[in-house]
Amino acid sequence: MAAGICAASFAALSQEYQEYNANKYTRDNIKNIKFEEIGNGVVRVYLSGIAKNITDERDRPDAYTLEKLNQDFIQSSKIHTGTRENFLRKLEILRELTRENIFYFHLSELDEYLTRYAAAGYPAVSHSDIYRAAYHPAYRIIDRKISLPLLIRQILDLENKNKKNKSQSVILVAIDGRCASGKTTLAEKLSGYYGWSVVHLDDFFLRPSQRTPERYEEPGGNLDRERVLKEILIPLKSRELYQNPAISYRPFDCHAMRLKDPVLLKLSPVILIEGSYACHPALYNFYNLRVFLTIDQETQKTRIKRRNDPKTAENFFNRWIPLEERYFSAFSIPKQCDYIIFQSTQLLRIFHRSGNP
Repeated sequence: MAAGICAASFAALSQEYQEYNANKYTRDNIKNIKFEEIGNGVVRVYLSGIAKNITDERDRPDAYTLEKLNQDFIQSSKIHTGTRENFLRKLEILRELTRENIFYFHLSELDEYLTRYAAAGYPAVSHSDIYRAAYHPAYRIIDRKISLPLLIRQILDLENKNKKNKSQSVILVAIDGRCASGKTTLAEKLSGYYGWSVVHLDDFFLRPSQRTPERYEEPGGNLDRERVLKEILIPLKSRELYQNPAISYRPFDCHAMRLKDPVLLKLSPVILIEGSYACHPALYNFYNLRVFLTIDQETQKTRIKRRNDPKTAENFFNRWIPLEERYFSAFSIPKQCDYIIFQSTQLLRIFHRSGNP
């Protein structure tokens, strides 16, 4: 059923996009913008932006394709839901406003329409033919919080603002999320395209002396957050960074169970802190933006099995994933993040043009 809805939605979007491109009047007169904030965390994505993205900018991480737009449109419809009771209450508010002569039509006209509308089962409505002829609407409504292109554009806006203000502060973006959800891949692709540096939290696993039962009882306790603070976050936010812009840290070697030699962190206007537990409360306030990547269980299991031998995979399923989930639940991590990116085949097409997912 879900696949059928997604396919039908994509077919309608594709047809609308083709009609948009075929209509010169629409292309010449519609707003020349890609996104428009319309309140309550909702954004209007214009097909005028998709047109350029499809032909000239398909490989840009901040570009929307038809596939990605359709995915976000479907996902947004699952987030923004209501009840029949609330809908009927809002229709009554509409009637009250009409009674007060707020609109150009009369209450009798509205009641006649609502009677037919109720008899039809309150179906979804769209723009009228008159409105389409006058304004040529061509867009989709999405929830800003799940949009990868809008996330990237917000980071770019912060970067440009710093350049304009000649600020030397570093923009820190946390990429947290479920195991095998694509955190490392996303960070590395953004790094490759925009030149942003990445800190992988896999380099900050607990040292042997820290691996106590008490520590593992803490939600998110299996990250060496003390060292993340001391070696990465506090130095990056320190004013002394401007005089001495050199930060080094020692990655932890899980095989040798020891710290390796120091490595130098290349400073860039934006630095991505990638890995599980990135949004731990001890680290949370250091970031400008926080992103949570999620994935369905079936895809997660498939990826973990493909990446690891059976014994290691079982360790993920029986130990590491439960620890992650306990941390997510204890601190309501997804709700605390600025963006929640849902893993999908469309996301893979954008970020896995080479190599393995």
